[in-house]
Amino acid sequence: MFYKLSERFTEELEKQRVILSEDREIYRFGIQQGLNLVLNLLTTIAIGLLCGMLWESVLFMLFYMPLRRYAGGYHAKTHLRCYLYSVLMITMVLLAIKFLPLGKFICSCLMLAGGIVIVLFAPIEDANKPLDGVEQRIFRKRTWSILFIESCFFIFSLVVQLKMCYGTISFAIISLASLVMIGKIKNAVQNEKL
Repeated sequence: MFYKLSERFTEELEKQRVILSEDREIYRFGIQQGLNLVLNLLTTIAIGLLCGMLWESVLFMLFYMPLRRYAGGYHAKTHLRCYLYSVLMITMVLLAIKFLPLGKFICSCLMLAGGIVIVLFAPIEDANKPLDGVEQRIFRKRTWSILFIESCFFIFSLVVQLKMCYGTISFAIISLASLVMIGKIKNAVQNEKL
């Protein structure tokens, strides 16, 4: 989404001799990814404010993003689609947290189901982000470690009865598990076509 802007930034850095010409594409890509991340964070905060759920939106992203990085799953073909799907997902999640009766039992079931899917299938690679055997092992180990830590936070919030926390964490996990399953199915369909 920010290709032209990142291109201009990179061009300026190169003119000022801050970066070398041979490193230009690496910096351009990094700047573009950074701008995408900032846009997603600001949009999530804006949606949280509009829903009157700022802390839930921030908490969702804190638990969703680290796992998403290593667990993988479905990826949209373009940055614009990715952004639009992310906006839709965070809106749906916040509305579900706000309006659904989320007791400890339901949240625990969501957490358990999502955790099982993630443990069994993650990491899921994408055509845009293929993983070799070493990366598969490293990403799996990191996914499991992050999931374990997040599960501890979930259990703690259950024990101290922080409904906002355990509800939000369970939706972060089940949302990611859904993308893992969609990515798994997409990869299986693509492999059948080959």
